[in-house]
Amino acid sequence: MGDPFGTNADPALVELFRAESDTHIPVLSQGLLAMEKGQADDQSVASMMRAAHSVKGAARIVGIDAAVRVAHVMEDCFTAAKEKRSILSSDAVDVLLAGVDALQRICALQPEADMTEAWLDSVVAQLTAVKEGKVVATAPPPPVEAAPISAPAASVEGGAARKIVLPADFGDGAAEALRGQLLAGLDGDSGPIEIDFRQVKTISTRALALLVSATREAARLEPPPTMTARGGSGAVAAMLRVTALDRTLGPGA
Repeated sequence: MGDPFGTNADPALVELFRAESDTHIPVLSQGLLAMEKGQADDQSVASMMRAAHSVKGAARIVGIDAAVRVAHVMEDCFTAAKEKRSILSSDAVDVLLAGVDALQRICALQPEADMTEAWLDSVVAQLTAVKEGKVVATAPPPPVEAAPISAPAASVEGGAARKIVLPADFGDGAAEALRGQLLAGLDGDSGPIEIDFRQVKTISTRALALLVSATREAARLEPPPTMTARGGSGAVAAMLRVTALDRTLGPGA
């Protein structure tokens, strides 16, 4: 594969491509967030299918193969759902949201060090599992005591700072509990939030997807809270870059 991320794309076509992606990627993210809340219908799925198809076509014209691959498999996911050949479970929606984040990074046409062909293959493989109906809903997780939202840590202008301490094994169950705690804690309160990764040794793909989803929802609040990340090993930091969480969560003090 020569230039999958479009670093040598024709400048005359780049602006048109950016306009297309800026139009259609929000349709994907908003539709999936609505689906996650149980507010999507067949028309929403059809709209997301058309949006993915449009991004795929625009990327093909410009020669950005990475965007073609991701948008193509996303379109297939929505087509299968529209034709009732697969059901988009909450787990599948989380994977699709991570796919939208990956597509947005690709369409920015500013490849980062972690955006390799191996990374692209991983994104496409996870989306393909959704298309083939191999991503299914998991049982409700047990309560997790290792990831509490603590009492306000300090008084700051605009509200109280809250800290979320992630457990050493940040797996699916811990992520479900964290997401619920985070969104509940945001209800009516847009004060600063610090997410502490310093204890994290392992982190699952779905945990990252759930964290991406929760931070995206938080960013839609008016006014949005200031969210920062503290610590994290080299491997964890790399995963935050892959999901673009390092840009969503600013560095902590």
